Amino acid sequence: MREQLPTQLVLLPSFNSGPLLTKTAVEVLDQWPHVWVVLDGSTDGSVEEVHDLASQNTRLRVVRLESNGGKGAAVLHAMRLAQQEGFRQALVMDADGQHPASQVPDFMELSKKYPHAMILGVPVFGEDAPRERVYGRRFGNFFAEMETLWGVG
Repeated sequence: MREQLPTQLVLLPSFNSGPLLTKTAVEVLDQWPHVWVVLDGSTDGSVEEVHDLASQNTRLRVVRLESNGGKGAAVLHAMRLAQQEGFRQALVMDADGQHPASQVPDFMELSKKYPHAMILGVPVFGEDAPRERVYGRRFGNFFAEMETLWGVG
C-alpha cells in the first residue's frame, strides 16, 4: 500500500520574533505534525534557537530567506515550496504566539471540509492590546469588507 503524503501544514513566518518563535513552534508542534518556520531575514537569536529545535524534531522545517521581504513574500515563498512537496493547504499563524495553537486542529478540519475556501480567524483583543493594533485592524477590515462587498456575491 502506498503511503499517503501529508497535505496540510502550518506556516510560521517570522522576522525577529525573539524567544516567542521557539515557544510558538513548540506549541504548534503539540497540535500539528507538519510545521514550517519561515525566517524572513531574521537577525536575532531566534534563528539559532529554532534551528536547534528543528535539529531535535523532524516534524519542524526551517526555511531561511536571506533578506527581509515582508510577511506576504515569506508566506508566498513557503507556499510555493509546500506546493512542490505536495501540500495543498496551509494555516498561516503569527510566530509571536498571538494565535492560540490549540485552535490549529479546528482550522485544519474546516479546511478539509471546505478545501477551496480561504478560512480566516477573528482576532480577539484583550484589554491590554495597543490601540494602534485594534484600530488598524478595524480600518483594514473595513476596506477588506468593502472590496468583497461584505461577503455578498
